[in-house]
Amino acid sequence: MKMYRTFKFFLPIVLLYVFDFNVSLEAQNQKLLKKESNRWSSYQGRLSWQAAKLKCSSIGMRLPSIKELKFAFTANVISEWEVDNFFYWSSDEFDKTHAFVFSIFDANVSDEIHEFYASVRCFRK
Repeated sequence: MKMYRTFKFFLPIVLLYVFDFNVSLEAQNQKLLKKESNRWSSYQGRLSWQAAKLKCSSIGMRLPSIKELKFAFTANVISEWEVDNFFYWSSDEFDKTHAFVFSIFDANVSDEIHEFYASVRCFRK
């Protein structure tokens, strides 16, 4: 009987803690999402890699790295980007004629020739 009373006492505390933790985590995620969203430009169009670099530079930003694109994917910053296109240029080059593109459909990374037209979002460090 005592065990039942102890359990009855601790259960609401545990549930309150779990609920409070989830609310805090959600608030932290919202802050992170807002902070990260402010670091990205609006859609800049589909451009070649060189044109994308120039476009970002002209607005005081730069192309994002693969690491930054993966973080945006994980943090769900890119959820509204799907209307633009699925492939986005990164600042990372594969070799002198190819750079990496990031797929927001499946987080796949591939290399494309610089003349390929991919979507562009610029990044503010």
